[in-house]
Amino acid sequence: MSELRLIRSTLKNIELDSRLQEGDLTVSRLKAAATEGQINAHFRAATRGGGIVTSGTLEGSDIVLGENKTAEEEVSLPRLGLRLEFDTAGATVRELAANLNGFAQFTGGTGRLKNSFALGLFGDFFSELLGAINPFVTREPYTTISCFAAYAEIAKGVAEIKPGAVMQTDKLNMFARGQIDLNTERLSLRFDTSPRSGIGISVSDFVNPFVGVSGTLASPGLGVDPKNAMFEGSFAYATGGLSIVAKSLFSRWFGSADPCSSLRQEAQEYLETKGAAAEKQTVE
Repeated sequence: MSELRLIRSTLKNIELDSRLQEGDLTVSRLKAAATEGQINAHFRAATRGGGIVTSGTLEGSDIVLGENKTAEEEVSLPRLGLRLEFDTAGATVRELAANLNGFAQFTGGTGRLKNSFALGLFGDFFSELLGAINPFVTREPYTTISCFAAYAEIAKGVAEIKPGAVMQTDKLNMFARGQIDLNTERLSLRFDTSPRSGIGISVSDFVNPFVGVSGTLASPGLGVDPKNAMFEGSFAYATGGLSIVAKSLFSRWFGSADPCSSLRQEAQEYLETKGAAAEKQTVE
């Protein structure tokens, strides 16, 4: 297949190696050039006991977001790299979500993102959250991104942002940590923001240093800029000490000249340690 047209993108130069045998589908290679970027994937799906057992890996590089971009905007957009690894089993979407295991990582470099696109990406709540974390998105036409990196581990349907997610713009340092339970759809997320040094803005005047998200995927709630230790302590209790951990991680990564590289290195070390432990368990 040379080309596949989707709603918002077109896949070209498609290379596919697959096999279907006795109800088991194995795609050993799926490679394609997207409208912007490249994707590579392999996965396996089999029917078992009235349900599906599936696992796989998806990688993407040089991916850009957005529609109807001008030539100038397309050149300046930050490029996204991603890697997803997953395995799950179940007879329904809820069962597949509740049994999901894997890992997700997203990385990107310097670029300029149109704020009107970012605000309209996922609906009203996302716009409210983004405006609370970065008030400049409602005041300026573009956000200049220095770098971003995000990593999440998924175990038995619980996706935990681990070791974390960071974004650095020309004005702000932003850090996120927390978890989403895909079975119950409950959220417990924390976002910390601080102005970069030397740009002449203060935390009290411009930035919510703490934004908490709780509730469910269907009905999320936003808690902005707590002014007292009782609220902060309550959130720490509800999230198992998340706020205390977040503060130490924020200081660790943004104390570095390149916070995204620091996070990538820590995530890589975590993956290698986890892989070594799994290999040792298999041998034993």
